[in-house]
Amino acid sequence: MTPKICGNCKHLGEAVTNYSYETDKDEPTSYFVCGLIKRVDRSELKSGQVATLQDGSDYYARLLVESDFGCNLFEGK
Repeated sequence: MTPKICGNCKHLGEAVTNYSYETDKDEPTSYFVCGLIKRVDRSELKSGQVATLQDGSDYYARLLVESDFGCNLFEGK
């Protein structure tokens, strides 16, 4: 049986990099963007949503996961 982790999920998004001033390049991290859990405005909050993101600035947020993380919204690739 395939483990129900982000690395095997169809919602696993792009790899996340961090800009390094020392090397003047984007350096890889061990994180990926979750393509399912998204940021919503306060006006869009409603009961029944399993999960959502909201940051303090109300501008931008995204859930970053490592490939071995798992959640109950897993869907195989």
